[in-house]
Amino acid sequence: GEALTRQIVLVHSGALDAPFTIRQLRAVPNQETLLDDIREAVKNDAFMEFPEPTISYEPDGIARGYSTTKIDVTLTPVSPGITEVPLLLVFPKHLSKPQSSDVYILLRCCVHAVPVFVEEDVTDLRCCNFAQLYSQVIAVRNRGKVALKARPMVPACLQGFVKFTPDMAYVQARDRDGLAGRFEFQMKMEPDAKMLERCADFLVEGSSGELDTVEVPIRVGVPDQTLPVVFTLRVQLTQPDLILDKTTIDFGPCPISDAISFPLGVTNSSALPTRIGFLQVPRGVSISPQMGICSLLPGERRELSVSFSPYATNDFKFKLQLTTSANTKYPISCLGTGISPPLEFSCSSLVFRACAPGDRVSHNIFCTNVSKEPRSFQLLVARQSGLKVSPVVATLQPGQTTRVQVDFCPVHGPPDLQTMAQRKTNGRTSSVLSKTP
Repeated sequence: GEALTRQIVLVHSGALDAPFTIRQLRAVPNQETLLDDIREAVKNDAFMEFPEPTISYEPDGIARGYSTTKIDVTLTPVSPGITEVPLLLVFPKHLSKPQSSDVYILLRCCVHAVPVFVEEDVTDLRCCNFAQLYSQVIAVRNRGKVALKARPMVPACLQGFVKFTPDMAYVQARDRDGLAGRFEFQMKMEPDAKMLERCADFLVEGSSGELDTVEVPIRVGVPDQTLPVVFTLRVQLTQPDLILDKTTIDFGPCPISDAISFPLGVTNSSALPTRIGFLQVPRGVSISPQMGICSLLPGERRELSVSFSPYATNDFKFKLQLTTSANTKYPISCLGTGISPPLEFSCSSLVFRACAPGDRVSHNIFCTNVSKEPRSFQLLVARQSGLKVSPVVATLQPGQTTRVQVDFCPVHGPPDLQTMAQRKTNGRTSSVLSKTP
């Protein structure tokens, strides 16, 4: 990034002006056979057609008689390293006697990298959500011998979205072991949808195949360094949105001894995975599975079940709040009415005494229609449970009560009956307990 100029000085002790031409040799001659190599190069016209681009000079000139001629040679390097450029000042032949011989000049250029540089040329924040605060360390190094001031410059398109802490610092020089000094700037970014509009000139195609990725060059200003320090900020931006199948749930009338469930579909439209869940739910409401706490991959859809069980005969109006890991909240309005059940049973839990296989135990319960219209019911029992109900189906008029008989007839004993008996009797068994029905 810098340029350095040196001069080639020609001292002419003759009276006549001597024109000359500067030509660049293709290879550096061997010092031991310098004259022979130069003579061979001139004979074979072994000169560069296009001179070294980092070296600039006037290829033609005139050395005035009894004077000194200075030729400016300017070096503008583009990369660090050592370069040798062989030049030959060629004078016209047979111009005078004695004839001045050609002059060989070797330019040796030693180029060093700039003292201050950014450790990472590209700072990739990968995928980020809108309205979220992100932080990244930007390490600036100094390989020079003295401390230098560095100041990150926020581009105009990132103003209001990106800031550096601190905004200016001195990066210490390298230590005695040659390790470059280091200073860490804290870069904070809080993007929103306007950032994509303001960075429209720096949009590239991201992993999603859309123009949602920003690549913005950011300059670190160093007053004592000609070449600026630049690193690239790359980030893919996405909207942290969830798509809900419904934002209002009307459970309608529900008996206080019953529960009504509704499905709730949740889709993650973001390019990032997110966790969701209902952190608090009102009384009588349950979410399955596990209070809706789960992880959603990009584009994934999950169906939750929202259950409502009223605890009183009243109108209910409440809100559920679905919260994401980005602290985004989605309210869901819910309505429901608790009503008295139309049928009442005299007992909701039956405990039967111990019963041997093949025996029978009976209990009676009563069912009453407390509504103002006829009601029908049907009782279902699990298979192989040993339970029998009578009647199974019945219709009750308003205020009518009917008796329901529940019989328990075990079809077989518990599979661990004999083991349990041995444990209770310290290993003694009887033929009755050991008999298989």
